[in-house]
Amino acid sequence: MIQILIANKDPVTRIRLRALLETRSDFNVCGEAGDGREAVELACQKKPNIVIIDVNMPVVDGIEATRQIRQVSAGTDVMVYTNENVGDLVREAVCAGARGYLLKSGPGEILIAAIGRLARHRVSSEKRRRDVEIGDSSDLLKGLRILLVEDAWHVGEALKAELVSLGAEVTGPAATVAEAEWLLSEGTPDLALVDMYLREGELADGLIDRLNGKDVSVVLISAYEERPALATKVTSFLRKPFTSLQLLATLQPVIARQG
Repeated sequence: MIQILIANKDPVTRIRLRALLETRSDFNVCGEAGDGREAVELACQKKPNIVIIDVNMPVVDGIEATRQIRQVSAGTDVMVYTNENVGDLVREAVCAGARGYLLKSGPGEILIAAIGRLARHRVSSEKRRRDVEIGDSSDLLKGLRILLVEDAWHVGEALKAELVSLGAEVTGPAATVAEAEWLLSEGTPDLALVDMYLREGELADGLIDRLNGKDVSVVLISAYEERPALATKVTSFLRKPFTSLQLLATLQPVIARQG
């Protein structure tokens, strides 16, 4: 059973969301919050699996509440659900720790599907961490700084958790070239894991060129076939989906150079 906390200042919206979510037998709404501070307090008390929160919240805004929820309940994922379709807010939400950003203007089925995907990836990530034991895995990527660029937020977060569990320092995931460029301006990584096809059909060619110019090793991750034109620009190609062992094998040359 996935425990969900709804945080929205409008009681009518909360009622509608509860009714929508409880059409799924495996979803349970464990609480409701009318302002950001209450959302943080309930997340701390109830430790829900997922919080659905609006950006426009009284007392504490939704972005700051997301940041605080991730601090007080690290096992809780946050989904921003709002009318605000602004690129800067998306970036702020991701940086605050949100796992997704959906617009209320979309059909309810999209929210249900997104929550379902997030729930499935939580389970599969936990299973991978239980099933994959490679000696003292927490030190395998120790000291390796990685920039993660991945269109699908749930895939990016699952991959980030895997890399961090292996000892890497990970920035991202970024879902657009602009987000990746901003993270890159904060510091140069040793390695970039880059999905070729980013949000809204954006291609990562230019970003890969810039990473090459900074002498950053690039591993291309994609569900599609490798593009021959990029063969000389990337260290290796990793086709999704891939296992932890395949990921480590691909990163071995970079690890060796860092050593």
